[in-house]
This record gives sequence, structure tokens and C-alpha cells, in this order.
Amino acid sequence: MNKYIIQKHYPLSNLDFRELWDITSHFRGCHPALAYVSYTVETFSGPIVTDEVDVSLILQKIARCGEIIDSIRVRLTPELGSQDMPSAELVYVSREKIQYKPGLTLTSSASSKLSIFKFESMLFEHYEDLRETEPNVKFGDPCEILAAVVDIRGFSHFSERPNIESPYLCGVMGAFYQIIQRSFAKYSPEMIKFMGDGVLAVWQTTFEDRQYAVDAAVEGCLHLNSRYQRLRKSPHFTEGTPDSLGVGISIGLGSKLPFDGDYIGRPINVATRLCGVCPGGKIFVDQAVPNLDPSIEKKETAVEVKTYGKYYLWSIQAEEGVLV
Repeated sequence: MNKYIIQKHYPLSNLDFRELWDITSHFRGCHPALAYVSYTVETFSGPIVTDEVDVSLILQKIARCGEIIDSIRVRLTPELGSQDMPSAELVYVSREKIQYKPGLTLTSSASSKLSIFKFESMLFEHYEDLRETEPNVKFGDPCEILAAVVDIRGFSHFSERPNIESPYLCGVMGAFYQIIQRSFAKYSPEMIKFMGDGVLAVWQTTFEDRQYAVDAAVEGCLHLNSRYQRLRKSPHFTEGTPDSLGVGISIGLGSKLPFDGDYIGRPINVATRLCGVCPGGKIFVDQAVPNLDPSIEKKETAVEVKTYGKYYLWSIQAEEGVLV
């Protein structure tokens, strides 16, 4: 059994009780341990039945009611009254609700990837709504974003060493991710995306908080390498770690993706390119980033950046903010 909760949504419309009963029967066939099934049926006026197990009684009450069904909730458990054991719930709603989109929602702590596959095979075979769903097109919201990309230098070469196994690499990456989160905690970014041996942090900024975000990003990155060097001395990492970090920071116009809170835009591309050419222990800051703390010593330099050609930026020594 899967110890994690699986939640899936299926945009099925106009289901009646008999159809959901058939779907429930098929779900039980894929999950034989869930032997106890109860139903709650509601109309717009209120519930018809609550936690009812007698299907014939439910059908009689629906026939006598004569109202349109608003929602049907199916609860599946191993036995009557079981609370802490793995269970599942199928909820069909005909309209938007606080917790549910229209259609069928499955929530299960008793399912595995394989059992869900077997269940969904029947749904996709019998319901054209699932096979022919048109994409829901939503355009992004333009916004100003500050992007910082941090990468572990030499990670690929390190991971190919014969004595380095994947569990050990997971330990290195987990510790690295934690120091990233601590470094940016002063003014937290809207998004931190972990990308293997690198991390993307994005602040969505306005004229009101731009300075706070810039200060948090640059100051956080200043201390990142020293924190990473302390991490390298941890007794946990007996096989060592890659030597250092590279950082790229940029600001400008981007967009927020409406469906998952992610961001795209030129600042992310530039920060990624700058990080890619940044030596370990340095920070490359796009000169478009405004109002850098004057106490931070920096050197103007130019690098060749893929797509953008010769790019002028500020180079900062990460550990102590010393002039490069």
C-alpha cells in the first residue's frame, strides 16, 4: 500500500448515481482491501442520504426526490468505522465548490501507482471527456522579477567518481538546499525551485519592495559560499563534496505562470547564463540590478554569454565581499 496520499481530478460531467456506483465498483476491484463503502448524496436543497451503505435505499430516495444531484461522496475503508487505516474517497460535484472543481475527485491513502493506472484505464476507455479535453489556455501575468541562480561547480564530475553513490549525493543536495533556504530567509522569494545541482530563486518585485529583495538576494548569496564551505567540513561527508558555488543574479520583466506559480522571463535566462560562466566563489550580478549596497566591493567586468554576447556585469567575491 502507498503510504502517501494520492489526489487526482477527472473532468467528468453529468454523472448520475448509477454511473458513480459503477466507477466505485471498478475502483474496489483495483483495491480489494477497501471492502466497506458508504455514500452521501446531496441536492441543492440538502442531503438525501448520509453515509448510507444500502444502494437500493439510495436509489429509491433519489427517485422520490426528483431534484438535481449536487454532489455524491463515496467513502471506502477496510471495515466499518476504521479511522487510521488506509482509505479512499470519490467525490463528484456538478458545480464549483470551495474544495472541489466540477467533476470527479479521488483522494486515496490506499492506492499505488499501479492500482491508479488500472482504475484510470477504465475511465479513459469509457469517458470521452477524459480523452478529448481541450487545453485551458491562460496567459501569464506580466511582472517584475528578480532572479538568482546558484549552481554547485563541478557537481557532474564529482558525481561520476566511482566511490560516490546516489544516497550520498542526496545527502549533499539536501544539505545544499537547506543552506539556500536559510540564506534567503531574510526576505523570502516567491519561489525556490530545486534543479538537481542548482537552485532558482525568484522574487516578484515592485517599486515598494524592490530594494528589500535586492538586498536579500545579494546578501544571501554573499554568505552562501562560506556556509557551503562549512557544510563541506561536516563529518557526514566522508567522501568530500564539490568545491564551490557559482551565482548569477538579474532583474527585469517576466511573467508568472497562472497554473502552478512558476515564473518565466529574460531575467531568469540571464541569471542562468551568468551563473553558467561564473567561477566558484564569485557572484555575477547583472548591471540592471539597481541600488547594490555601496559597502559591497564589486568590480565591473564583461563576459561572453550565450545568446546575449558580450555582457557587462558586477563581479563580487562571495566569502567576504572583497574586491576581485
